[in-house]
Amino acid sequence: AKPPTARPLYKAPGGPSFRRWLYSWCRALASEATGPDAPVFAVCAAGVFKHDTRVMLFLLPRMVLDALAANHDAPRVTNVLAEIIAVLRDAAGNTSESSPSVVVPPFGTHVSEQAELAAQAVFTLLDQLAAWKEDVGNPVEVEGGKHGSGAVQTVSKNDQETISVLSGLLDAVPRELLARAALRCGAPARALLYFEDHLRSNKNVLNQSSLKHGEPEGGGLDDQSASFLAATHRALAEPDALEAVARLRSRRALTGGLAGSDALAAARRRAEDALLQHEQAGEWTEAMTHYESASRRGEGESLGANALSQDSKQLDPAERGRLRCLQGLGHLRALEKEAETLIASRPDSRAELADMGAAAAWRLGEWDSLENFLDVLDKSGAPVDGGAAGVGGDFAGRPGGEAAVGRVLLALHRRDADGVARAATAARDAVITPLAAAAMEGSYRRAHPAVVQLHLIREAEEAMEAIVSLDSISNLAGSGLTKNTPGVKRARSGGGGARAAADGLDGHSGIERLGDWDPRLDLTPSAMATREPILALRRVAYAALGTAAEDASAYTWLAQAKLCRASGHAGAAQLALFEARAALESASFRRGAGAAADGILQSTDFPGAKLKASPAPGMALAVEQAKLLWCTGRQHRATVEIQEALDDSALRGADPLTTSRAMLRLARWSAATGQRSKTDVLNIYSNVLRDQRHTEKANFHVAKYMDDLLKDAKVREDRKRGDPMNKDDAKSNGGGAQRPRGSKTWDVDERSLDYVVEVIQHYATSLRHGHRHAYESLPRMLTLWFDVGAAAAMHAETPTSTAQNGNGSRLQTGAQRTQNQPQLTSTQLKERKVALTATNSLKDFSQKLPLYTWLPALPQLTSRLCHPHHETRQLIHELLYRLVKNFPNQVLWSMTAMARSTHVDRSSAAQRILDRAKDGAPTSARPLFEQSAALCDQLIRVCAFQPKPVPGSSRSAK
Repeated sequence: AKPPTARPLYKAPGGPSFRRWLYSWCRALASEATGPDAPVFAVCAAGVFKHDTRVMLFLLPRMVLDALAANHDAPRVTNVLAEIIAVLRDAAGNTSESSPSVVVPPFGTHVSEQAELAAQAVFTLLDQLAAWKEDVGNPVEVEGGKHGSGAVQTVSKNDQETISVLSGLLDAVPRELLARAALRCGAPARALLYFEDHLRSNKNVLNQSSLKHGEPEGGGLDDQSASFLAATHRALAEPDALEAVARLRSRRALTGGLAGSDALAAARRRAEDALLQHEQAGEWTEAMTHYESASRRGEGESLGANALSQDSKQLDPAERGRLRCLQGLGHLRALEKEAETLIASRPDSRAELADMGAAAAWRLGEWDSLENFLDVLDKSGAPVDGGAAGVGGDFAGRPGGEAAVGRVLLALHRRDADGVARAATAARDAVITPLAAAAMEGSYRRAHPAVVQLHLIREAEEAMEAIVSLDSISNLAGSGLTKNTPGVKRARSGGGGARAAADGLDGHSGIERLGDWDPRLDLTPSAMATREPILALRRVAYAALGTAAEDASAYTWLAQAKLCRASGHAGAAQLALFEARAALESASFRRGAGAAADGILQSTDFPGAKLKASPAPGMALAVEQAKLLWCTGRQHRATVEIQEALDDSALRGADPLTTSRAMLRLARWSAATGQRSKTDVLNIYSNVLRDQRHTEKANFHVAKYMDDLLKDAKVREDRKRGDPMNKDDAKSNGGGAQRPRGSKTWDVDERSLDYVVEVIQHYATSLRHGHRHAYESLPRMLTLWFDVGAAAAMHAETPTSTAQNGNGSRLQTGAQRTQNQPQLTSTQLKERKVALTATNSLKDFSQKLPLYTWLPALPQLTSRLCHPHHETRQLIHELLYRLVKNFPNQVLWSMTAMARSTHVDRSSAAQRILDRAKDGAPTSARPLFEQSAALCDQLIRVCAFQPKPVPGSSRSAK
């Protein structure tokens, strides 16, 4: 059959599928081709196009270029443009012939599979055409000519004509239409790119610093453009950009002097900006207030920045936003009831409301309600596979996604393995379209919601496998067949019943598949949109697995509370904690061999709770509650919450590790709030170190607290040293001068020197067991060590051998210094002792720490090459020698600079270290030392080079 001649070939709605439309368009382009590649197109159109979509997508830009390159064939160019415009109008939700002004797609709008895939094909086509224009239109220099001179490759006349026609085609495609289509298809980054091009073409400048002389300020954004930008940045999760858009809009409203209805419209737009910022920040209560107010005033259509019809049969944006706020707040039961109520009054939005209700129903475990919502979806016949994710994502990233997961979980609840398989297959088929569109663009961010849904479907299947395994175990245990059943080992005498049967499965149990759930969750982004559905699905799976998984369910609520707290959703976090507490109270703690009969899963490494050896989550629940109180500004109540949990002997004994971590947090918070004395805090830290002596976190925080005590003692010592009455008292050795009434007394409990060694040791221990705080602990540890060494060197005896200082004069020998220096005081003797002890401690730790740990402190080490304290200087030289020897590529540059220093002692010390490292380095690394020295010499000569003046040039040689 001949290709159709009526254009455009794309028809919406009710047109052919994406593959059939693409096939028809490619056949039409191939039949009209007249260029040198026309035979190739004809051969492919004869049969290849019908069976391979990738070939069609590959040849599509070449066939379009063939149409553009035809001499004076304007109808072919018009047909290409008409096809592109038809696809974009359908994807943007506008089927009118005239291109309207920019409107913001309301949240929750749908785009069909055909429109999404076709729009992505058009986006890719335009990208490839623009890339061809850029490559061919810019002349490049190629090798050739005499003496290696380059020749500029010219553009042929045919290519110039094609580029001219292509430029006209690209300019004829409205950028605003591209932006709206991209946003509705779930590509907000592409939408922002197109819309910024549209603003530039209209002389709207967002970056005021890029304005040229004479151009007006203010940006010139109208309300609709600002609303579209706000929706795009919301989809990109950019709260700073949202605030900037609001400022642009308010600035224009102030400078434009709006009045009357225009001022009212501007006020509504500013309210919309505030609403978007509230939702982006997780301030669902404030967003709910906005939506409630808009619903009462009947202004719901204004929130969508779209001209929605006044027909009450359609869900308006205010109602949709209220449902989204209920989801964000965690009020799932209210969301379920609200969806049930609106389904009757909003028949045109029944599919969307049923999907929202299904999302709440399966999370709550309301299976009858879920079945009703699924029946509504089946009877409505409306497509629910569109993409709301492109507008920010409402629930699972795409309408219909929650319902698809709900069907799988409903079959899981009924223990219907065949039903789970059928529902999972159907759910995967629904995910193919957005995944294929994202793959065409190569955008992982766009594909991520579909990947999350595939994650959910796979975990539901694994849960079904675990349930089938448990049922088979129970049947075997009940029938007494475990003894002689092939493949099942005999139960151990230590435990009986179902646990013994589970232990005897010898790796055939489907429960073992659930052991990967925890690592898999750690690999996902820590975002609410990603992890909340996963945790909710796991709770449903744990409920189906029985009472032995109740602790695991409590742990998933704890994980969700932590996730909500980290995202700033305090209300949702508190609700999750209430659910965790309820799950914990309803759980029966069956531990040990006697409780194994009712706890099948305790013999496996269960995710979330790790039931094989995990404690009840009581202490973890108290700690998470305290963290939430601390984040919400109730610091005193947070410390009381942890203290009450620590006073409970049952909680303390059930989970020693979490108890120790809670004590560490109590010590930190007590030090921050000042609710406990220094002695009490140190006692708590000592108890923590008894359990966490070999952890980085505990040692770091102990060192940090003692470092604060050291700083405080130093400040008091400095103040005491600056008091003239203390100077008189020091001279009189405690007698004679009387302190006048009202003068300050300086009660110094401990001197700063008393803390130095312990602080250095704890910092070094934390570095030995981790590197999370390395950039804070390592510089501070070295600073303390260098300072105490310098203080001790001020009155330390020098070595008997003489040395030269930087000025070339001889230093005094030890005997000469001893004759001239006074008797050392107890403080000076203590400084020498502390410096020696700290140096010995670091010398010991330097052998235990990984050598690369010292690399971030390389500037500190090289700057102390001539440290006045002898033992400190020796250890610095030893560390630098080892670093240069083992990491020459990282250290040679710094050490070579030190070797070129004008300071004699520094340069000689650095050169000695380099020579020693060169002798000890491997043979393959020795040329690096010579090359680095030669490079430095050459760079110095380049710096001193004075170029000759250029004749006839006014520019200075410098």
